[in-house]
Amino acid sequence: MKFVGKDEDVRGQRWNFQDNGNLVSLFEIKKGFSRGGQYHENEVTHILISGKIEYRKENVLTNKEEISTMDSFSSTSLPPDTSDLITALEDSVMVGIYKNESEKKFYQKHSRIVKEKMESKKDHEHFANDDPTEFPKEDMEDLAKKAIKKFKSL
Repeated sequence: MKFVGKDEDVRGQRWNFQDNGNLVSLFEIKKGFSRGGQYHENEVTHILISGKIEYRKENVLTNKEEISTMDSFSSTSLPPDTSDLITALEDSVMVGIYKNESEKKFYQKHSRIVKEKMESKKDHEHFANDDPTEFPKEDMEDLAKKAIKKFKSL
């Protein structure tokens, strides 16, 4: 597995790795924020390492929507042509495993919600609940190893 980059925004940090034709993304979602809004040609696996989330899946062709709540340590699969909207009910850490794809495809319904939450929270960063949670590097490496072990057992 090769580290390929890190980024950060008001939702938290994200570390990206390449592994055998897959993008493996380890990411934080701070309470009240959402990630997602994209759909993929291939199935995606998401593993919730810590926290609690609301996970929305919507098929972009049929508009059939599924909503579930996930507690850690759990996993789910996102079928092809299905957008996800992952909202943190508490500070959470997840791993996403994606096949390398040539282009990003956004689902406006979910993308709009992600952007609105990011914009509304920027104005309130001084509240205690919006303060970033610190995840020491050693802890993140340990979480990544646990996630890969869990993924290999699926």
